Amino acid sequence: MENNNNAMMVYGDNGLMMNDFNVRALLQTDMEYVKVFAPGYEMDDVDAYNALQSPDKTVNDSIGDVFNLCGLIAHPVEVVNEATGELVPAPRIVLIANDGTSYVSVSKTLFSSLKNLFAMYRRPESWPKEGIPVKLKQYSKGNKRYFSIELIKDKKK
Repeated sequence: MENNNNAMMVYGDNGLMMNDFNVRALLQTDMEYVKVFAPGYEMDDVDAYNALQSPDKTVNDSIGDVFNLCGLIAHPVEVVNEATGELVPAPRIVLIANDGTSYVSVSKTLFSSLKNLFAMYRRPESWPKEGIPVKLKQYSKGNKRYFSIELIKDKKK
């Protein structure tokens, strides 16, 4: 385990990273569990662990919430594929707001949204201490619901 610049990375070696989900790809690291925050945002290891184990809210129940995203914790889990009944890997993501509120979702589309955010807007290590304003979004296709985040423009500009 490393604890470096307010970003803890826990090494994994059990090969859970497969198919189209890979936490390592999110932050371009070889770590399995990732905890990363905006510089200067303080969250101690106990609070981070509690956010991971018992998040405050689900993304599903928080659609439309607007908050400043200061960091995230991501790791792989296995879920049942409804069509085949097989266990498949999926991303479990805990978003951390600047007030300490944590939002959890197991969502490949939210994971993809974060990958796009990191590619277009930079990774959390370069965000301002107060984080970046985001809104939780949902869209549907048939019976499926998908989650993402939307960046909110600073109204002062």
